[in-house]
Amino acid sequence: MSTDPFDKVDYSGVDKPKQAFTEAAQYVRDLYTRAMNEEREIERLESQLKDARERQRVILEDELPKAMDDLGTDEFNIPELKVKIKVRDKVFASVTADRRDLAMDWLEQNQAGDIIKREVAVAFGVKQMKDAEALRDRLRAEGLDCQCERNVHPSTLKAFVTRKVERGEDIPHDLFGVRVVRAAEFK
Repeated sequence: MSTDPFDKVDYSGVDKPKQAFTEAAQYVRDLYTRAMNEEREIERLESQLKDARERQRVILEDELPKAMDDLGTDEFNIPELKVKIKVRDKVFASVTADRRDLAMDWLEQNQAGDIIKREVAVAFGVKQMKDAEALRDRLRAEGLDCQCERNVHPSTLKAFVTRKVERGEDIPHDLFGVRVVRAAEFK
């Protein structure tokens, strides 16, 4: 008894002979295998890139500054490479979501509240454009700088364009950056 699942397929409705269908099925299997191999390669390369960035960070933030400290200098020239190396302090800052309120409170309590920007967003539907413009006008009358922009969420636009394309309806491809490709998905 054969273990090939394609031997159990009913070929009566297939235009191609069984051999051609089997070859085509094997090609699909091979393409799937190649796609999965590429996925693993992407993961491997992304991991290597992450490791390389960390190695570079160690060189730039630890090893080079220490070597230059040992030389007693903050600047070092390599004339044959036309390179000047400088060591200087760089500051990075980031507030995570779980610390945001505490950080904002600290800024306000330490006379730095003026760097905090508050953004208020209100979503209006297409039939509420007049309401949106009226709110914008009221806010501006109160001296608040506000914007009233028209946007479409990317997933909403994709669904709209997909419906138009599937129905064969006219849509300006260039205007909406429409690109239709046939692609396999793995589930």
